[in-house]
Amino acid sequence: MNPTDKLMDKYHLSLHESQLLLKKNLVTWIYQAGKFENLKATPLQIKQIIKYNRAKDVAVDEVLTIVHLKRGFEYLLKATDERLLEKAKKINAIVASEDALFPGRIRNGGVEVSTLQGKYIPKLKDEATIQSDFQKLLDSDYSITEKALRLFLYMSKKSNLLGWK
Repeated sequence: MNPTDKLMDKYHLSLHESQLLLKKNLVTWIYQAGKFENLKATPLQIKQIIKYNRAKDVAVDEVLTIVHLKRGFEYLLKATDERLLEKAKKINAIVASEDALFPGRIRNGGVEVSTLQGKYIPKLKDEATIQSDFQKLLDSDYSITEKALRLFLYMSKKSNLLGWK
């Protein structure tokens, strides 16, 4: 793909349709999000945990992670009018409540990454800069699909938004 090419939206869903899609595919979304958390649970086990808060042969810490992911998605369904940064911080507070140093807060302490070339210390952004970056992205003429992908990459790589872990 050429860097100047734009990703087009394949679907055009209303907010209500998007919410219904999320509810219908909640198990799949939790399963996919769980891959980032190294979960070993199967979709069937996740379905049982969502329904009964337990499943056979699933570790307690995995059950907790799945329950927190479920709560994060439930919050996402309700928080339709909130600013993106506030929404992201609250979702982080819900999902990372058991395993983050300061859930729901932007990381402001030192981060160090070891590489073959030595240690890399990324520059951390303050909340105002992150909010400005979010707003620029939201105001851009990119498609919704491209905005979502760019936001994911920004939150994964370029910001300290995901909190202390």
